[in-house]
Amino acid sequence: MMGQIQYILANPLTYTVLLLKSIARTAVAYTLCRFPWLDLAYCGIFPAAASFVTAALLLLAGFVREKGEDCPVVGKWYKLLLAVMIFGVVCVIWTSLYGTFSVVGAAAIDGVQARYYIPLMLPFLYLFGNRKLVWKGSRVWYYRVLFLGAALLNGYGIYQYILKATLF
Repeated sequence: MMGQIQYILANPLTYTVLLLKSIARTAVAYTLCRFPWLDLAYCGIFPAAASFVTAALLLLAGFVREKGEDCPVVGKWYKLLLAVMIFGVVCVIWTSLYGTFSVVGAAAIDGVQARYYIPLMLPFLYLFGNRKLVWKGSRVWYYRVLFLGAALLNGYGIYQYILKATLF
């Protein structure tokens, strides 16, 4: 680990380019294309269609407000600060794994997994809060749609990758 830190301090521009290229190469795949919580490790990975269901549920929960709900929309400076903090955390994740898993002077950063982005999803969605998209139906149906989507997705995963794989 000490060798990687010395390499980063001796070659800051080279490491910065490597870091930014690595983040740019995997950011979309790790956050939007293959949601990390759809990977059940040794049991299996959900099909790509499940990503669309998850994206729809995230968009509904993150961007659409209930009728009468107080929406915490924050100012532009706060959003900018939050975006910088999210980016900083991503850089710390990649740098810590560069120091842990990669050899000194490596041209790639090894060890980063999509699951490391899960805690950053909520602050990321907070950047896009608005008061324009409002659920005009019943509050109960809003939560029913969210819960039913999540329950069906989880039920499918439990049946397909755990019960079916072990019992049938």
